[in-house]
Amino acid sequence: MISIIIPTLGLLNEKNLRYQINNNTEKVSFEIIFCVPKKYFSRLIRYKKYRHVKIILSDYHNQVKQRLEGIKYAKYDLILQLDDDICLKEFFVTQLFNSSRLLINKFCLSPIYRYSDTKKKIYNFPSNLKIFLYKFFLQIDLKKNYGKLSNFGLAFDFSPYTKNINNVEWLPGGCMLTNKSYYKIYDTSIFKNFEKSYFEDVFFSIKSSNKKYIDNRISAYLLNEEHKEDLFLNLKYFNKIFFLNKKKKFL
Repeated sequence: MISIIIPTLGLLNEKNLRYQINNNTEKVSFEIIFCVPKKYFSRLIRYKKYRHVKIILSDYHNQVKQRLEGIKYAKYDLILQLDDDICLKEFFVTQLFNSSRLLINKFCLSPIYRYSDTKKKIYNFPSNLKIFLYKFFLQIDLKKNYGKLSNFGLAFDFSPYTKNINNVEWLPGGCMLTNKSYYKIYDTSIFKNFEKSYFEDVFFSIKSSNKKYIDNRISAYLLNEEHKEDLFLNLKYFNKIFFLNKKKKFL
């Protein structure tokens, strides 16, 4: 039914997937495919004993390219691309599969993200000040742009209010279910080795014609960590995304 593709450097916390690896209680058939740089293979040896787990060795140190390599070995048409720092609860794969059956044609489907310690959504209610600043300086009404994309690649947070499935313009790629055909658009050339692919999510959301949905009834969990951003790297990808969107350079 589902091939779970996980690009990794081998530093996976086994607790993140303990229900899917050790205590498989899912109600749908699935496989897990780790794609790891060759020099880190030893970190994943302990998973070779599981029949539903494959380990693919990669020449790359880049999650975008590793993911694409792993997909070549997938035996199912449905692909769940998953980052190795995301925690899945019991029956997650079953719930996501059941949700996908409500969708028609080509789709991309993600759960809502929550912090593992507080269980709160990572998308906060915008403050009145933030609403005012966006309206005054950018002429953007945040309450009308949940899950949308601006022309220059600014991805707006998902609605903190809704509890159902929403049709959106972009999805976080850290946990996303789609079909193999989605990866025909995968151009990995702009994502260089050793760069963190900040705008992979936005870039491929724009390139893909698949309908995009986020299911607020299903949760994936992240550690509550602060991420440092590289301004120049951000600007580089903003420029590429604006060019992709509007066929002209933003910078």
